[in-house]
Amino acid sequence: MTKRLTGKIDPSRIRAMSLPLLPDGVLEGFRALGDATSAVADALDEFGIPGCVAASTLRPTVSGARLVGRALTVHNIVQSRDPMGSARQRTNKMGESEAHNLAEQGDVIVIQGMVGTSNMGGVGAQIGKRQGDVVAIVEGGVRDIGHSRAVG
Repeated sequence: MTKRLTGKIDPSRIRAMSLPLLPDGVLEGFRALGDATSAVADALDEFGIPGCVAASTLRPTVSGARLVGRALTVHNIVQSRDPMGSARQRTNKMGESEAHNLAEQGDVIVIQGMVGTSNMGGVGAQIGKRQGDVVAIVEGGVRDIGHSRAVG
């Protein structure tokens, strides 16, 4: 399936229009491990692969939730444009909206956001639910937690 961009951000900022398919059985194999967070983190440490983030840093908004999926990443940056001007011109430059648009069923949206700025909220959660995203992981401000929980 060919995806079309929504026009919310400059197409030159998109690194890939589609993600490579994973070999059959990879996600199912991880799901079969159960709650293997510590085992996977230890294995990554053993192989010298940095990047594990503790749950104390990224707190879950849905307790007990687990996820396995292919990651589609977003890097939010401070906009140099006046937000009111952008609203009048109907351009929001919200990278997470484009990520939800490009996501396939079961993908995980991972957002490196900014402190003090909403990097995702209820509208994003609703779009993600419609697109079939498994979950969003957000480093930065998130709003409308109740709405996100309500849509699952």
